[in-house]
Parts: sequence; structure tokens; C-alpha cells
Amino acid sequence: LDHHLSDRNSLFLRGNFNTLFQQNAQLGAQIGYSRGRSFNQVDGTIAVGDTFVATPNWVIETRAMFNYNRDFIIPVDPNGPELNVEGFGSFGRDTFLPSASYERHYELLQNTSYHSGRHTIKFGWDINPVRDRVSSDTYFGGRFEFGQEIPLSTLFATALHDPTFAADASAYLTAQGRTDLIPNLSAPISALQAFAVGAPIFYQQGFGDPNWLGWFLRYGFFVQDSWAIRPNLTLNVGLRYDLEVNPSVLGTYPKTLAPRIGFAWSPDSKTVIRGGYGLYYAPSNAQFANVAATLGHTINLVVVTAVGLPTLINPSTGQPLTSIDVYQGLSSEGILGTRPIAATDLQQFGLNIGPNSPGRVVFGTDPYVTAYAEQASLEVEHAFGDYSVSAAYNFSRGVHIAHTVGRNVYQTGTLPDGQPTFGLINPDV
Repeated sequence: LDHHLSDRNSLFLRGNFNTLFQQNAQLGAQIGYSRGRSFNQVDGTIAVGDTFVATPNWVIETRAMFNYNRDFIIPVDPNGPELNVEGFGSFGRDTFLPSASYERHYELLQNTSYHSGRHTIKFGWDINPVRDRVSSDTYFGGRFEFGQEIPLSTLFATALHDPTFAADASAYLTAQGRTDLIPNLSAPISALQAFAVGAPIFYQQGFGDPNWLGWFLRYGFFVQDSWAIRPNLTLNVGLRYDLEVNPSVLGTYPKTLAPRIGFAWSPDSKTVIRGGYGLYYAPSNAQFANVAATLGHTINLVVVTAVGLPTLINPSTGQPLTSIDVYQGLSSEGILGTRPIAATDLQQFGLNIGPNSPGRVVFGTDPYVTAYAEQASLEVEHAFGDYSVSAAYNFSRGVHIAHTVGRNVYQTGTLPDGQPTFGLINPDV
């Protein structure tokens, strides 16, 4: 909708509304039907704007916008757990689902343009608060991973509750003159074999409160000038400042001043040379704050491996609790696949879920620094009759891009092939 209030003032109104429903997404190849999901999304935006020509040299643009986005991702399997047989297939409820996110995006901005002689100056501000609410049952369904990781001797030692099995078996084979079979004891069984005998390499699950709410308050200011120095030379310079006040778990990084410069030069009637450089800061992702604030804090995570934790003893075996104990125990009780695994189901293994439970997983953030990109380009274009040929160079460099690191590991050594080995700073985490 467009409406002219006068020759100097006009209004516009824009709106759109979209829905998306998709069933059986992520299904096929090695992804089983039970790992499938459905998407249910609603997105709507309304914007209103005013353009006011104050004088022939001054133009003021004012705009306001509101956007609402709701995104549901629902698993086909409501119970879980997630079962991954590496190299063969993935089955069961996705460990990150179900998930529901709601975003409210508000924006108010104003740009002012001034033209005089060889200069066209533009400046303005932008207020852009974003409210995110997320309910993500991350790891709530549980996960069992089956891979080619468990040595044959470890499998027997776990099944027989005999920590000396490897040494005893090696001694027996030596006594029988079959030392050639000893290396087979350290060879891992395949992922499919591990699944067949119920021996996952790890078990992982989360319990607690999956809800999170956060505000991102974004403020932007800019000024720029397009200066026609000569008829064949134009210089563009600008400066922008973006301040994003993040949830406290991330913190706020205020050093986000971004200069930009560009030019266009025509040394003759058939040639144009263009170039430019600028810094561009990226807004933070709501998922960073959501993960850091919930996983290991409002959501208690636990991981149990096939090796086990020395500080976590299975009361029924007297040995360190393993992922094999958990899988086979819950499977024999008919829990897996029929209902979600509850925290009370794990108490029989000596595993009590809480903020300080052994095997817990804790997420956090280092002091947050806003990511930015440096971008530059240089292009030469020349006309040959009705045709033109151009050669260009484009440069882009990303800095402080967010990434995941292990906060509880240290390097213990290096393998013969150069790969590093790691240990845990806190063996209970």
C-alpha cells in the first residue's frame, strides 16, 4: 500500500505472511524413517515507512518493522533413543529434537540524505531489538553410538567383568604357541558387530529444563559521503558503528567501529577502474547464548563411555559403569524404543543425574568477541566496441568466527602419524 500525503511526503505499508509444513524431512540413504522429522513454520512481517522531502537538498526516510517467526521441528519417533551405527545407518529420535523457537524482531530506523554540489551525504541510526525464546529438548531422548572403536579384549573384559582378561588371554595364546593371534585382541570390532552384541561406544543424555529466553539489543549508527571529486572520479567514504547488547552469558563487545571506502575512476571514455574496502560486523547467533546458558546448567548432561569412569561404579558389577551396562540393562527391561529414558531409570546403575554428577557435560563461552569480515575488491573494465571486458580481484577474510573447542582437555602426546592425543583436566567432566 502506497499513499502520497503531499508532493513532499509519502507513506508505504508492506506485509507478508508465510507458512511451511513439511513431513518426513531428512529421510533416505542411511537415515532411517524413525530418524525423520516434520517442519512447521510460521513467519510474518509488517513494515511501515515515511519519506519526507524537507527541501530539495534534504530527504528524511523513517521506517518501522515487526517480524514474528515460529519454528517447530517434531521427530517421527517421540520416544528415542537415537541409535547411530557408524557407516550403516542412523535410527531413532534425533537427539536434538523436538525443538520449538519463537523470535520477535522489532526495528526502527531513520536515514537522512543531503545533497550539495559535489557531495551526497547520508547518515542515520537503527534500533533493532530481537527477542528469542527456545524450547529445545537437546539430548533428552538419549543417544547410543555404535562404532569401530571397542577392542575385542575390552569387549570380553566388560562382558566377563574381568579387567585382567587381555593379559590372561595373551598369556594363554603364548602358552599355546599362537602368538600370531595376540594382535587380534586389540583389533576393534566393527560398528555393525557392536550393535549386534549391544556394545555402544558411548551413551549420552540430558535432563532438566530446556526453556531459554534472551534479548539481543542492537543499535547502529552510520555516516557516509559520496564525493564527485572530478567528473571522472568519485570517492565514497563511510563509517558505521554497531553495538549489540547480548544476554549476559555472552557479554557485550563494544569495539565495532567499521570504516568503508570506495572509488570509481574513468581515465578515458572506455575504461573504468573501481575499488573498495570495508569492515562488516556480524550479529551474534541466538544459539550461542542458548547452548551456553542451558547445556550443563539448566540441562544436566551425562556421558558414559565403553571404557567407563573410574569414579562411577556400577553396583551390580562392582566395576566402572560403561555404556554397555546402560544399553543392555535398559534394553532387557523393555524401555528402549517404548518410552523416553527417565533419570530414575539410571539410578540402578549408580548414576544420579545432577549438576555435579560424574560424566557430566558442561558448555560455556570464553569472553565473546564480535565476528567481522574484511572485504576488498579491485576491478578494471574496458570497452571494445559493443563489448566490454573486465578483470577483478575480490578479497574476503573472516575474523573471530565462533567455533567449538574442548574446554576440559589437554594434549598428552603425539601419535606416530602426527595426530595429537588428549587427556581430561577433570576426569569427571
